[in-house]
Amino acid sequence: MTEPNVKEEMVGSYKIKVNVEIVECPKSEPGAPIKKEDGCFEMNITERQAISIDKCEKALLETVTNKNA
Repeated sequence: MTEPNVKEEMVGSYKIKVNVEIVECPKSEPGAPIKKEDGCFEMNITERQAISIDKCEKALLETVTNKNA
């Protein structure tokens, strides 16, 4: 199965780099992703979300799709 609208020959090469850290922090309200000065995104999540891989994955995808942060 091929992706629609994808050229068969792509020029150049690409690298995807993802670094995910889940670190305990002072209590704060969960919220939208925030783009930091170094270009990375940061987002507060609840403890319940942190122990659920599905909810962590959702939070990660929200940072990737948030273009206005």
